Amino acid sequence: GAGEVRALSAAVTKGPMIISVRGAGEIRAKDANKIIPQIKRMASVSYLVTEGQSVTQSEVVARFNTDELDRRILDYENNRSSAEKNLLTAQTELEVQNMESVTSLKLAEQALSAARQELEKYQKGDGPLEQRNAELKVTTTTSKAERSRKKYAEIQGLLADGFVTEDQVEEERIAAETAQVEMETAKVELELVNTYTRPLKRATAENTVAKAETELEKTRKQNEVKLRNAEQTLQVSERNLQRAVLDLKQAQEELTALEVKAPADGVVTYGDPENPWRRGEIIVGANISPGQVLMTIPGLANMQAVINVPEADVHRVRREQTVTVSVEAVPGRTFPGTVAKVAEVANAGGWMGSAVKEFRVDIALAEAGDLKPGFSCDAEIVTDVIAEGLSVPVQAVFREGEEFFVYREGLARSARVPVKIGRSSTTQVEILEGLAAGDRVLLSAPAGADEEKPN
Repeated sequence: GAGEVRALSAAVTKGPMIISVRGAGEIRAKDANKIIPQIKRMASVSYLVTEGQSVTQSEVVARFNTDELDRRILDYENNRSSAEKNLLTAQTELEVQNMESVTSLKLAEQALSAARQELEKYQKGDGPLEQRNAELKVTTTTSKAERSRKKYAEIQGLLADGFVTEDQVEEERIAAETAQVEMETAKVELELVNTYTRPLKRATAENTVAKAETELEKTRKQNEVKLRNAEQTLQVSERNLQRAVLDLKQAQEELTALEVKAPADGVVTYGDPENPWRRGEIIVGANISPGQVLMTIPGLANMQAVINVPEADVHRVRREQTVTVSVEAVPGRTFPGTVAKVAEVANAGGWMGSAVKEFRVDIALAEAGDLKPGFSCDAEIVTDVIAEGLSVPVQAVFREGEEFFVYREGLARSARVPVKIGRSSTTQVEILEGLAAGDRVLLSAPAGADEEKPN
């Protein structure tokens, strides 16, 4: 009626319809040279090249504090010197022990040889000689006693005839008695030689041999133990030196790792582009952990767009789909690309802790022009193209429960037309039933209508 505000309307159109998914993200270098310092333990940054600066390959881009490592290297050098001295001492001690072993063994062998010779000399020489002398003495004294006895008997006869004096007879009696005593003594001495002297001397000589044999065996065993100990000491000294040399070498390699060089030419960005919220941690004085990305030098020849797509849309995104990328920093220009990779799992909560799950999609760009890593971008991924179909703007479709409907222009006020919808893009909805080309639909519910929008 008069004064009524006309609701905006749009025509139902027939023709090709592009179905797309949108996502936002940033431009990144496809080949990012991540610089992960080869440190073995946490280290403090003492120098950093300025972010955004161009560097050439092998140029020093960062240094770490070396005080603690310098102290360790000094200790390791001292350890190595001590280990070298200990090794030299152990080598000398082994050589000395070898010489001492040879000498002590020779002396023990000589002592045994001498004892055996002494035994043999007694058994074959001195013993039999002692016996023969004693036997000879018995023979000699027996013969002498026999002669003295005869002489005494004869002289007693001569006394009776008056040829000799009493004194001469007494003299011969004493001589005969002396000869008898000498003979008896010689027999006792022979008995002693056979019963005691020879067995005792032989036993003594045999004991000396046995003792020399024991001493030789003892010397051999002692030498073995001493040599084994000296060899073990040498082996331990060699291992200690190897350990000291290795510790020093590793520490020197660590020292080399505390000076970080650029792996390629390019522009320095701090941190890891995958975790941009940690970029602020990279400052002089910061402690860096082993495995942490210190900085990145993006390869500027190869750019890509990395965007996030909501969970509700990601199932429609496939590799090789066509993409149009627009970049805030380069207004009025779009960059064509294709989907290169779709993440299988949702992004980790992210520093914002957003409730909506998003999936990372990598987009390969056909040509990157003046794009730089870190530029924000928006991407429209074409997931489907309907060659010929009816469509209306998304604002024109309303929903109640499971039913969809539109307000067709020209019908009675608030009259609804139920429709069956197909696929939708960010701006259009495909109409399968309920409308014809050329019909016009309202873009907002007429006054008094109270229905919810479809999305």
